[in-house]
Amino acid sequence: MHLRTAMVEAAWATWRTATRPGARFRRLARRFGKGNEKKAAVAVARTLLCIAWAVLRYDGDYADAGTDYYEQRDQRNREHLVRYHQHALARLGYQVTLAAPGDDSPPPGPGTPPGTTQGQAA
Repeated sequence: MHLRTAMVEAAWATWRTATRPGARFRRLARRFGKGNEKKAAVAVARTLLCIAWAVLRYDGDYADAGTDYYEQRDQRNREHLVRYHQHALARLGYQVTLAAPGDDSPPPGPGTPPGTTQGQAA
């Protein structure tokens, strides 16, 4: 059995596990689309090979980041982008107020005076 075959088999085994490689497999399979699960398996096989190399190279134990690793990473990235763009606008002289989506009030348009909604007449 060749290394690639063994690693792809190991990648298929991670599909239903609650580990970071399992989450990566499901994420890639969803992104690549239906019928392209084999591409995801090859990508996860490479990830497993990189993990094995790092464990051997640095003579340490593998600490799994968990199945929610990608959600946490995306949340950190979202928060970083919000801070970055808020500071960039502040450097340009704009005052930025953040509002969560779904507060049921549309943002004021260019000709709408503050304190009125777009449906009201001034």
